[in-house]
Amino acid sequence: SEAIDARLEGIVTLVITVGADGKAHDIRVKDSRGQHFEFAASWIRRNPDRPFSEAAEDVKVQPLGHGLEEAAIQCVRDSSFNPGVQDGQPVETQDFEVKVKFRLPDEVRALELRK
Repeated sequence: SEAIDARLEGIVTLVITVGADGKAHDIRVKDSRGQHFEFAASWIRRNPDRPFSEAAEDVKVQPLGHGLEEAAIQCVRDSSFNPGVQDGQPVETQDFEVKVKFRLPDEVRALELRK
């Protein structure tokens, strides 16, 4: 896909309403952040003895784009959730936050680390 070709990884945070039917309604993107894995891989190669958590200032974080927000919305739209319960009956739950993580396949990550 386009995101794999761009070597993007990250998290899309959505805010949804879970209906009494367990389906997501009113899906909105709250945040979308990620990085080009090639930057992360390059940092790891240059700093083999340092934990990657120290790379935060060096690795570019940016909005994901490349169709990942739309993919996250579709994933949540196709999912089922346990609705809230009040007085023993299912009820709508508003402003429920869902995080969808996108990670490159291990094969792609390994190729980037070998460069």
